[in-house]
Amino acid sequence: MHAALMLSQDDDEDSTLRLYALGLTAWADPSAAGALASELPDLAGPDPHTEPTARRRALQWAADAHDATNTPSTPDPATADTLSPDARTLLDHFAEQTGDAFDDWDLKRLVHAAAEAAAAVLAGDGTDADDVIAVFADSGPATDWDSEMEYHG
Repeated sequence: MHAALMLSQDDDEDSTLRLYALGLTAWADPSAAGALASELPDLAGPDPHTEPTARRRALQWAADAHDATNTPSTPDPATADTLSPDARTLLDHFAEQTGDAFDDWDLKRLVHAAAEAAAAVLAGDGTDADDVIAVFADSGPATDWDSEMEYHG
């Protein structure tokens, strides 16, 4: 089965729809979710707050997956072998609360790993599609996070 969703790269009003599409993709395929997340158009822009807020939002996906399942490092066994090393590192960080805050990772790398890790954890817990979608869609576009990294959606 294949599906396609074509959205304008420049239309801010598509941000919420993009996050819903990301959530649906996460429910179906954690690896694809990582790839899709790293292509979100609100990861770049002239505002100096864009990158820090996008980083915060990505890490929030992993934190919300942990909160939703209380299993921070237990991905779906069917996808565990296919997780990227970066997603595994991020899962280990949340499980053990060790390691760095990923400041040395470039933004697309972090966003990819966070989306993939969150999706794998949610799949491992058997979380239904609506709840998986909510983890991503409720995070709102990066432009809705202020300089103190708080969401205002």
